[in-house]
Amino acid sequence: MVNLLYSEWDLGKSVSKSKGKICAWIYVLDIIASSEELFFEEEDGRVIGFCGYMKYGSTKHGLRKKIFRLLEKIAYSSSLIKYKSKLLQYNEDYDYCPDSVMQNYDGELSIIVVDKYHRQNGLGRKMLHDLFEKAKKDGIEKLLILTDQSCNYEFYDRIGCNKIYETTIRNGELLKCEKDYIQGYVYEKTL
Repeated sequence: MVNLLYSEWDLGKSVSKSKGKICAWIYVLDIIASSEELFFEEEDGRVIGFCGYMKYGSTKHGLRKKIFRLLEKIAYSSSLIKYKSKLLQYNEDYDYCPDSVMQNYDGELSIIVVDKYHRQNGLGRKMLHDLFEKAKKDGIEKLLILTDQSCNYEFYDRIGCNKIYETTIRNGELLKCEKDYIQGYVYEKTL
């Protein structure tokens, strides 16, 4: 998971002047701590894609979630991060969905990422189909999806999701999209 995220996104490494894969580790710890379920695709023992969802208000996996939040907090204090405040700001910039929108949903897509060499073959669609089925069985009726211009956000239009909100956010992925500000989108999926 760490290697895949590290190869795909900056995750605040540039702005915080972090060394190594610490930002990818922090993101993975956050994903594990917030996700109700995770779905993986592997090839030759290597993760080539994964996705997950969170269920708002869930107490399931409480101990796991607490442990990974503690590990995330420890990782944030790493000496590998030169400017911790800039990393925190990076993460805050991507938390752009208004509470008034979030309150209408049962859960949220916590992550989807597919290795760039395995795209365009239906892997993302397959993983999300499995995720949507599991989330529905878990009692989720409406799932929230946050994405932006640095990602393949049009994918959500193609799989039947509806764009419900759009805003401008500070771009933390300058390597993917060279603008200082980009569009952030919120989609919904009724299960």
